[in-house]
Amino acid sequence: MVPISAIDPETKVDFYAGNDKSYRNLVPLWKALDGRRGTFYVSHLVHPSDGFKTLKLYHKFCGYNPIVINSYSDLNSIFPIANDHQFIMFETGHEHESRGLLKAVSCFLCDNTKTLEEKKIINSNAEMYFDIDDALVKLCNFLKLFDVKFIDKIGNKSIGIVYMSFGEKALRGVERSISTLRRIGYSYPITIIGNIKQGDRTPKGCNFIKWQGQSPFDSSKGRNFQFRAGRVKPCLCELSPYDYTLYIDADTEYIKPIHEGFELLSKYDLCITQEKGTLGKLYNQVLAGWEINLSERDRTIFEIGDDAENKKFINSGVIFFRKNEKTLKLFSDWGSEWLRFKEWDEQLAFMRAIHKNKINVKEFDIDWNSPHKTTSTIIFHNYGRGIVRSNQ
Repeated sequence: MVPISAIDPETKVDFYAGNDKSYRNLVPLWKALDGRRGTFYVSHLVHPSDGFKTLKLYHKFCGYNPIVINSYSDLNSIFPIANDHQFIMFETGHEHESRGLLKAVSCFLCDNTKTLEEKKIINSNAEMYFDIDDALVKLCNFLKLFDVKFIDKIGNKSIGIVYMSFGEKALRGVERSISTLRRIGYSYPITIIGNIKQGDRTPKGCNFIKWQGQSPFDSSKGRNFQFRAGRVKPCLCELSPYDYTLYIDADTEYIKPIHEGFELLSKYDLCITQEKGTLGKLYNQVLAGWEINLSERDRTIFEIGDDAENKKFINSGVIFFRKNEKTLKLFSDWGSEWLRFKEWDEQLAFMRAIHKNKINVKEFDIDWNSPHKTTSTIIFHNYGRGIVRSNQ
């Protein structure tokens, strides 16, 4: 599936050359690009000769800029480590070999009609260029195909997104998540709550609130169970500077617009997302280490009652909430409930707190917080893999 082409207007453009021929073909466009240049990556086979600063590519790309390539063999080489980037194919000749990656390319810049006709069948974002200046114009037109729409209010209510970020891995996750929101053409005020490392940098355009409470990391706990989100998440309602807030975990991607979630807060106090599994089936996997949560799970089923065993489990990685007395009390009760067990899973405490409070709740289906990318996914949540969590 070709990614949607909305890109932050300030986003730089990266280049990659896997051999000297690709490098020579890309250099003229790189020179013309000027102010939008990102990083020019090269393989160990390239011998730069034009005085440009290049970076040898070994394991990964930095950031999530679109990448211009010149050949399908180069695309084949980098695809496994760059498939969250948009690829722009700058063709300087007609190639018969595509290595099955045509649909991975977001934009084709073609220098002859035969190539253009073939690529138009695959992607409407295919343009023929006549010289480097023309190629540059068409590249820049593609980059601004959709303007990024900034929204900070619904009526007289302020809206915004809150992330929780502790450690460098989490901060990189936040930056990546924000870039995917811009990629689909939207931007909102963003606040990051936590600690920011690496020179105390804050991603551009974001507010930062330093976490004053206890660190969420507990080194006395077992591997993969040391992060205690229950020490922080129940405080997010009070800390949020917005009337309508989306709290979202750092290991997420926006696949489709999420504005409906904010709009629903005119009718609901809280919008949360269901998982596929039920509460009764939670944590039964053998050897997963989840037995530490079984007693809390069983207590939660008992206290909620009313066939709670068959109730869908909820995931606190995506929460829309309206800041009012009811939600402030709900989040406070969430904190109190978490303190009863102080375990790795703060979501059981959240379910008990919701049960205790008379609050107007909208439950989204899994598409709003999905562990898989499908045609219906709105938010992809790469949870359970620890990609944004590391001890300080």
